[in-house]
Amino acid sequence: MHSLFVAALASLTPAATPVPAGHGTQVIAAQSGRVEPRRVCVKFDNGSPVRTERGTLTWSKGAVPALPPGTWSRSHTVTDAELERQRAAAIANTKADLPDLRLEFHLVLPAGADLAATLDQLAALDIVDYALPVPLPTPTPLPPNYQSSQRYINPAVEGIGTQSVWTWPGGTGTGVNVCDVEYSFNAAHSDLPAVTVLGATPTNPFADNHHGTATIGQVSARNNGWGTTGAAHGVTMFFAGTYFNNTTLNVAAGVTAAASGLQPGDVILIEQQMFGPVSSQYVPVEWYLPTYNAIRQAVLSGIVVVEAAGNGSQNLDLPIYSTGNGNHWPFLAQNDSGAIIVGAGAASAAAGGTTTARSRLSFSNYGQTVDLQGWGERVTTTGYGALYSAEGLNLYYTSTFSGTSSASPIVTSACAVLQGVHQSITGSPLTPAQTRTLLRSTGSAQTSGINPSTQNIGPLPNVPAAIALAFGNQDCNSNTRPDRVDIAMGLSADTNTDLIPDECQVFCDPIDFNQDGLFPDTADIDDYLAVFSGGACPTTACNDIDFNTDGLFPDTADIDALLSVFSGGPCP
Repeated sequence: MHSLFVAALASLTPAATPVPAGHGTQVIAAQSGRVEPRRVCVKFDNGSPVRTERGTLTWSKGAVPALPPGTWSRSHTVTDAELERQRAAAIANTKADLPDLRLEFHLVLPAGADLAATLDQLAALDIVDYALPVPLPTPTPLPPNYQSSQRYINPAVEGIGTQSVWTWPGGTGTGVNVCDVEYSFNAAHSDLPAVTVLGATPTNPFADNHHGTATIGQVSARNNGWGTTGAAHGVTMFFAGTYFNNTTLNVAAGVTAAASGLQPGDVILIEQQMFGPVSSQYVPVEWYLPTYNAIRQAVLSGIVVVEAAGNGSQNLDLPIYSTGNGNHWPFLAQNDSGAIIVGAGAASAAAGGTTTARSRLSFSNYGQTVDLQGWGERVTTTGYGALYSAEGLNLYYTSTFSGTSSASPIVTSACAVLQGVHQSITGSPLTPAQTRTLLRSTGSAQTSGINPSTQNIGPLPNVPAAIALAFGNQDCNSNTRPDRVDIAMGLSADTNTDLIPDECQVFCDPIDFNQDGLFPDTADIDDYLAVFSGGACPTTACNDIDFNTDGLFPDTADIDALLSVFSGGPCP
């Protein structure tokens, strides 16, 4: 133990706080006992003057707590300065305080240590915010044996409609950064774009990089005329690991590492699940408080976070998810992290869906906290090799990627394309809350199949509809593209920059004799007076000259009406 502790332990130990009997056992049970037996995540109270130094904790002032023996290290891989920058950015967007993640550490216990007793000892200290076991890595869900194609990019209601907007400004996600947070991926796959790794070098506890390869392919596989094409293939792709040094799962560190390379409007995709309180059943990773804190911080910083609901067949509204777990109950509405939680729905009948399209697949978790769904079966993407493997590992493809793992990249793509179009046209991003609301309120409704629609997994995104709503559903020429998109693409003129296509204007139309989009101007008056004096109409008919619609044109009343409008009066 560091000399600073040795000198002070006897007299400077803070008073203990009563801990409920069995507390340590309870928090271990909250993860079905699937935890690291010798590792604890400890968060000290905000403002605590503590840091790590060569495996021990140093205390710059005040009482030094009596801590269990072991080796200490920082929980997050990014610097303290970066953690504080992220926290400050999140606080700037909300007046609520946030945990200071610089004060979150990992403690590796000596061999033979009692994990539950250690958790009790730490929780009893007044200066400890929380002490939790570190979850074991969960195996990546294996895809079932299904055949399909990329019909999930088709128009609603079959798919999410991203392919329909690829020609729109920003319609492939251009200008948006997406970071996949999970174990690993095959960076050498020939159909994937360049992917930048953020944070510490990731490792994979199961020595299988197909899952990340499939995920990244769904979002951003290159549009090169062969293989697959990502639903948002214009994004810039990043990756952040969650398992480090082949020893430790730390999804929270992956999230903060991802946030270090992203800006407001960018997207973090969390392709992980964890063990929950029901034995061997998976739940969303925010069930673990350190991960929840990192997610909430990213969301409040303006980053959209998409999180897999998990393949545990769990009703997340059940009382077991609002009891125990150290009073951390993230699935209650009042504790919403702001992440978009994604359930798994059935594929379309045309793609061979196993039940009614958009109904809950039985393995998917569900409940009020689940926001949107994606296809949880029949997904064609990069990796695995069941569909194509003749050219070797770097050209593997599958048509059977599944689970909430395949559903979440579909929703991520919807977020990226929505943000890409909005940012390209307006120059500013949507907030995470706006993104979630737009997609939820315009999506294709969940249906009943093997499981009823009351088991909520949310609608399937409808990206064109969400974009239209973001721009006020203005489509004056009824061409299924929002007016703002027509103007941005140069398909409609907007001479007076009022964001309404000129062909749809109901202005003082008759006054614009020369059809130059400017009205009334001196040229219009000159044209009018020329016709009034017996000259030819400047357009195909003189009907426009009858301003007051009295059937007489041109007459002095028409001149009076024109001059009145020219002087700033209303159209007659």
